[in-house]
Amino acid sequence: MFNFKNKVIPTPPYFFWKRSRQENFCSFASSIGNLLNHSFGNIVFPPLDRGGQEGCRYNDGCKFNPLPSPLPERGNVLGFTLAEVLITLVIIGVIAAITVPTLIQKHRAEEFEARFKKAVSVLNTAVNYMRMDTSQELTVENFSENTFKNVFKKYFNVIEDCGNKGCYDNAKPPYKNYSNSTSAWVNLFNEGNFVLSDGMTIFIDNDGADLQISVDINGYKKKPNRYGYDLFTFALASSSASYAKGKGKLYPAGHPYTRYSNQDYCSKTSTDTRNGISCAYEASKNPNYFKELMW
Repeated sequence: MFNFKNKVIPTPPYFFWKRSRQENFCSFASSIGNLLNHSFGNIVFPPLDRGGQEGCRYNDGCKFNPLPSPLPERGNVLGFTLAEVLITLVIIGVIAAITVPTLIQKHRAEEFEARFKKAVSVLNTAVNYMRMDTSQELTVENFSENTFKNVFKKYFNVIEDCGNKGCYDNAKPPYKNYSNSTSAWVNLFNEGNFVLSDGMTIFIDNDGADLQISVDINGYKKKPNRYGYDLFTFALASSSASYAKGKGKLYPAGHPYTRYSNQDYCSKTSTDTRNGISCAYEASKNPNYFKELMW
C-alpha cells in the first residue's frame, strides 16, 4: 500500500478553475484511492488563488467557501432575442444580394478573358506550324474552298468533327449576334467545324476573298453562344484584298488589316446579323473588355 502523507497537490490559477471543478477533483481523488486501495492520508489541497479556506484535506470532504464564478450561472446566460437574430439575417441577406452578383460577374469575366487569350495562342501556333510545314502563305490563293479545314485541323487535338456546319446547327442555345437581337451570320460557319479536347469549337469559312476562322472559346454546347462574349472571329487575309497588308497572317476581325473593321460590327445596339464579328479586335486591345460586358 502507498501512503501519501501531508503531500500538497498544487492547484492551477483561479482563472483555469471553477469551485465545482476542484470539488470534483477531491471526489476523483477519493474514487482513485478506493479503486487502487491506496491511502491518501492527509493530502492537502491548497486554497485557490483568490479567496477560499486555508486548504482542503481529503478527510475534510473538501469544503470551500463560495467563490465568485468568472462565468454566469445557468439560467442567467445572456443570449440574442429572435428579433435580433432575424435583423442580423436580413442584413446578411442584403449584403449577399449586393456582393454575390458582382463576384460572379468578376469570376466569369476573368474566366472568359483567360479562354480568349488561350484561343488566340492556340490559333497562332497552328497557323505558324502550318505555314512552315506547307511552305506557303495561308491565303485563298493557296487553299481553295473546302480544302483548308482538313489540313488545318491536323494541328489540334480534335475530339469531334462536325462536318461543314454541324456544330453551328446543333449549338445549344443557338448562336446570337453581339446585341443578342438576332441569329449570328451563318455564312461564317459553313465550311468546317470541329471540337478540341477542352471543348473549344473552331469554325472555318473561305469566301474566296479571305479565310475566316471563328472560335467558340467555351464550346458550342455551353452558354452564352453569343458574338463578342464566347464567339470570336479571326482572319487570314488574302494577298488580293485591298485591305490585306499583312497577307497570310492571323488578325482578330476588326483589325485594320481585316474586312470587318467598321465599328458597327461590334455595337451594343446594331441588329445586323454580322454584329459582333469585329469584337475580337476590341477584346484584344481593351484590357477591360470582358469586365465591361453585360453578363
